[in-house]
Amino acid sequence: MLTKCGAAALGLVVGLSLAAGLGCSVSAGRLQLVSTKPSGVKAASLDKKATGRDCIHHTLLLVPLGRSTPSYEIAVANALAEVPSASLLTEVQVKTRGWTAILFGRTCLEVTGSVWVTP
Repeated sequence: MLTKCGAAALGLVVGLSLAAGLGCSVSAGRLQLVSTKPSGVKAASLDKKATGRDCIHHTLLLVPLGRSTPSYEIAVANALAEVPSASLLTEVQVKTRGWTAILFGRTCLEVTGSVWVTP
């Protein structure tokens, strides 16, 4: 027969085992144009760079608050918003940055690219 502590410990072990065995998949955003090759898109360079980021905050051992992953879509939109006439970014560098202090943390997705405008 299990004591109350034993039952609680067993429940915790079973719960953690189930959680560790489960996976998930989430969308990181939608991008309208992505390529590693020259695209042939008619656009003019603004000779500027722009950076945008999207961050999420974690709490309680990396369990996310709100969204579970930063969004490429939001990061790119934030970069384009830096230059009002911007239509697209080229030569984009993507970085993820994050930190955690066991009970709290933050993860960011950062995009930096050359700004172009389409006619």
